[in-house]
Amino acid sequence: MNSVCNNVLLEHYRSSSKENAMEDEESANVPDPSLDVVAILSHKEMEQRVRQVLEELSERDRRLLREIFLEERNKDAVCRDFGVDRDYLRVLLHRAKQAFKAVYLKNMPAGMKGTAAD
Repeated sequence: MNSVCNNVLLEHYRSSSKENAMEDEESANVPDPSLDVVAILSHKEMEQRVRQVLEELSERDRRLLREIFLEERNKDAVCRDFGVDRDYLRVLLHRAKQAFKAVYLKNMPAGMKGTAAD
């Protein structure tokens, strides 16, 4: 009796996982209605602006920001690469973010400078 129940439960779990997989495949083919063209274009524009600002930073600041925020590397590994301890990495990261902010605000269109968040 016990093995019959186990087999029935096992079959139930298999069939439900197959149904979920088929539903996931069907939903993957349907475009997300929450994404609209304006949002996509805005995202691409922001991405381009960030890349431009990164290119204007010093090599050290650019590399540090990429490794920490874009590549999401472990901070201990970044410390080893830069030859610093975690406390000084925090200082370097703060300076790099300040430099990024300064270049970003400098390159921002005049009409948008009043709406920028600090």
